[in-house]
Amino acid sequence: MRWTVGQRIAVGYTVTLVLLAVVAGVGVFTLPRTTGTFSGAARQQEQSFEALRADERLTAAIANFLRYLLTEDPRFRKTMEDRLSSARQAMTALRDASTTPESKRGWEEALSLLTVQ
Repeated sequence: MRWTVGQRIAVGYTVTLVLLAVVAGVGVFTLPRTTGTFSGAARQQEQSFEALRADERLTAAIANFLRYLLTEDPRFRKTMEDRLSSARQAMTALRDASTTPESKRGWEEALSLLTVQ
């Protein structure tokens, strides 16, 4: 049996449409998983950034405390207290945003170390 040009074109289009439907089906199936993974990674990146900011605030508080010890200038003590308060707020937000009990306990322990006088 010989195929005509029209039949060959029709079979070619049919194969192309079937492949297109398969690719679209795979995309529809995997898109929600990919979106969820990307959202989780973005959330984790945001928490890492917040943790770095809290660490920077703690470092600034320590530096101002050392300046206060050296100079006894009260403005350094006030700046230290402001940075500690800011770091405590950031760490509280990180504790509240944590998804696992282990990380919540870790942030809780870090917060308790900040409140020791």
